[in-house]
Amino acid sequence: MFVIVVEDGLDLLGIAPLVIETRWPMRIARFMGAGMLDYGVADHCDFVVDDAHEESVLTAILDELLRKAAAWDILDLHQVPGSSPIITRWLEDIDRRGLSFCVDARSPSYQIDLPGTWRDYLGKLSGNTRSTLERKTRKLASEHELRFERVEDVARLPAAMDTLFALHTERWNSRGDPGIFCTNEFRHFHRDLASSLLEKGWLDLTVMLADGTPVGAIYNFAYRDTVSYYASGFEPNPEWDRYSLGKVLLGHSIRAGIDRGMAVFDLLRGDGEYKSRFAPRLATNYRLRGARKSTVHGLYARVQQCHRLAEAPRKSLDRVWILVRHMNGAGPDGIANGGGQKGLNDAMEIATNWPRSQLHSLRDRLRQALTASMTAAPKRAVKCKGIPNEAPIKNPSRTIITQATPNLNNHQSLTIWSGLPSLWAG
Repeated sequence: MFVIVVEDGLDLLGIAPLVIETRWPMRIARFMGAGMLDYGVADHCDFVVDDAHEESVLTAILDELLRKAAAWDILDLHQVPGSSPIITRWLEDIDRRGLSFCVDARSPSYQIDLPGTWRDYLGKLSGNTRSTLERKTRKLASEHELRFERVEDVARLPAAMDTLFALHTERWNSRGDPGIFCTNEFRHFHRDLASSLLEKGWLDLTVMLADGTPVGAIYNFAYRDTVSYYASGFEPNPEWDRYSLGKVLLGHSIRAGIDRGMAVFDLLRGDGEYKSRFAPRLATNYRLRGARKSTVHGLYARVQQCHRLAEAPRKSLDRVWILVRHMNGAGPDGIANGGGQKGLNDAMEIATNWPRSQLHSLRDRLRQALTASMTAAPKRAVKCKGIPNEAPIKNPSRTIITQATPNLNNHQSLTIWSGLPSLWAG
């Protein structure tokens, strides 16, 4: 880990939560949780900065990065929101220092500006979306005893998280994908995170029940005036399709946010078609890469491409494994859930252009899968991602927001330091 902390006496003014990861032959400084290949836990990554000292704190962070330049080769910051001071202000300082950098647009994200009432929000929707949302909710409530339970008691949290994990995983497995909660490590991480968020009042986890049975769950973060929608799951059985459980669940969550006086409902990154129906505004995340020498950019792009090519066959095989398990009628825990010929077709489509040696490996793995008991979870299940365009936009034109900020150089007690969290975390 490589955490930079800026303090003024006892006042914490800024944190740059970075890690240094080695991908031979390079050392990459990146955000915690952002991942190496443009996929990670966090949907938005940024420095934590006191608004009143923004400019000087950003300068201090860059000074420290340059002072420790021997520890890293390239700075690669993924999923930076367009509104971040990293984009609006920090680039100017990087350019002034003579560093080579490039910025390119990455993931779109959607954010809903919440009005004062639910009726006002419905007025922002298209007639078709508004009608569908109200009709499906009434239909579900009229045919079943519908209830929404928001977790506010720590004793109910473990069962609610289990429900979320199960419904999310079953839903994605029915489509031939593992979902995001496919590893024990990731589930343990979110159990701990949810517990901490609940303690601080920042957790917004709701289970939807029909006749007392959980049929949906939505996992949000509620901080200040923003609700951030992270993940959800709902009953994949086709008999529930007529209720549009996902729309009903998301609609209820948006309505609850309005009732609590929240200003923004952030659908986070990803361009799922359903998001555009909920009257959002489009935002963009960016990727910033910076290095002391321009030649490093070209080398880094080559290194990333090699790592992606090395990862692709294994990731595709893992996805085929999920599809075959689904085809054979078993979910991640051996639970029958259908699938049939579609799973085989999808698996073969993935393998169409593979070299013969990889097809032989796939053939052997398929044989094992079809004769196994299908009760053990796959060793590794990760989402397949295409190789994004690595062509950078070098020193792009940009809008720099300027405003007066205090000069921290006048504070004699200012301290800037970095190192392992164990050196300073209690």
